[in-house]
Amino acid sequence: MSMCKDEDKAFRFAAGGEVAWRINSKLKQEYTRDGNKNPLKYRGDFDLKPFLFSAVASMGYGPLNNYAKYGLNPLFQSG
Repeated sequence: MSMCKDEDKAFRFAAGGEVAWRINSKLKQEYTRDGNKNPLKYRGDFDLKPFLFSAVASMGYGPLNNYAKYGLNPLFQSG
């Protein structure tokens, strides 16, 4: 929502929600031992939740903008 038609003097505020869906999780690690490169690749869920829910807010004036995001559920599954 903008209060002014002139963008250089406009004040903006927005609030809403965000849903994220984890499609795939992987870990890629590479290390060198005795001059040999050893790549490791792991795929799995890593005890991450498949859905994340967040509340978001944005506020700005002119060319500056502040953005905040707050996670409503934990990233990792319990147990």
